[in-house]
Amino acid sequence: MTELSGNVLVMQFGGMSAVSNVGLNALINSVLNYDNVDDVLGCIDGMYGLLSGEFIDLASQSQKNIQSLMHTPGAALGGRVADYSDEEYAHAAEILKMSEIKFLFVLGDEGSAEFCVKLEEAIGTLGYELRLILIPFSSCNTFPLTDHCLGYGSAAKYIATLFNNVVLTSRSQHGTGVVTIVELSGCSDLWLLGSAALARKRYDSQGAPHIILANVFDEQVFINKLQKTIRANGECVIAVGDNLANRAGEYIASGISTGEYVKRVVQNNFELDVDLIQLSDWKYFAGVILSMTDVEEITACAQRAAKMAIEGMVSGKMIILLRTEGAKYTSEISCVDIANTVGKKKEFPEGWYNSEEEDVDVSFFKYAAPLILGEHVANYESGIPTYAKLRQLR
Repeated sequence: MTELSGNVLVMQFGGMSAVSNVGLNALINSVLNYDNVDDVLGCIDGMYGLLSGEFIDLASQSQKNIQSLMHTPGAALGGRVADYSDEEYAHAAEILKMSEIKFLFVLGDEGSAEFCVKLEEAIGTLGYELRLILIPFSSCNTFPLTDHCLGYGSAAKYIATLFNNVVLTSRSQHGTGVVTIVELSGCSDLWLLGSAALARKRYDSQGAPHIILANVFDEQVFINKLQKTIRANGECVIAVGDNLANRAGEYIASGISTGEYVKRVVQNNFELDVDLIQLSDWKYFAGVILSMTDVEEITACAQRAAKMAIEGMVSGKMIILLRTEGAKYTSEISCVDIANTVGKKKEFPEGWYNSEEEDVDVSFFKYAAPLILGEHVANYESGIPTYAKLRQLR
């Protein structure tokens, strides 16, 4: 590969993360430092904007607007997704060539890996030289080959904080002797659901949540744990996600939510008050509380991505984080071929959940607890956080 000069294009792709715009902020600030970068452009609405050549000038935005991205929810550029034909990928490659885009950075979720591979193949068919780097964001922590995903620490921090608020409010209204079930929509596996345990602050604490129900539900084990918890604490707080199945893999909450199903099981076996709290749209508000660890890692990853593409002549790579050994948490930045992540998922380690105790293991607590540390406080104006609104200046 040769050294390139030309325009930068940034795309946001796929589902939301509390920190997607933190990555956009960090990337803009990083690429502006290079002399071989001309225009710094943002692609409006992902592939939709790319196919129509709808770009926005990011370098001409005010510094206040760029800084306000740090706590702006959603994706400031927009990141709609859909299935695209080979012809559409070919057309997108032609637009990149005509627009003299030499460096393409994609800030995306799990679905963005296949998108990047297909787009790079289409670019290669043209014989056009362009550097493409994927910076992966996943609140669900399901991107493979990385210790953890950008955005996961902030999502886990928000869930733990939200859980404490919900539980304390419920407790103040009902006192003890109550079973409180908190149903977290969108938590289909233990990466997010398990982070409710971080509300306890210490792994060995007996605080809420007392039970975290994983996908496999054993009614008798649950009843035994509930009885034991009520006897010890006078109350029981239960965290449950989207899916509950029996040991045969059959979903058991047919026609009702998982929280409602668990509530029925409790009422059928105990004469206790049961309070069900269903949290369905929590992800929309996760940007209110950010992990400083997450913010710092995102900033470092954006800087490395810019360096790899613009200085290092690297393309077709995805940024990953590797945890280093030692008593204090630290991480290193590396990369893998994007193609090696397509169709793969980061699974929750089997040994990190104790099915008899219906709780995450100490290994998960050690893994997740450092990722939520530190606070990044928003700037406020007239009593509310300042949010960015990117303006079309071209």
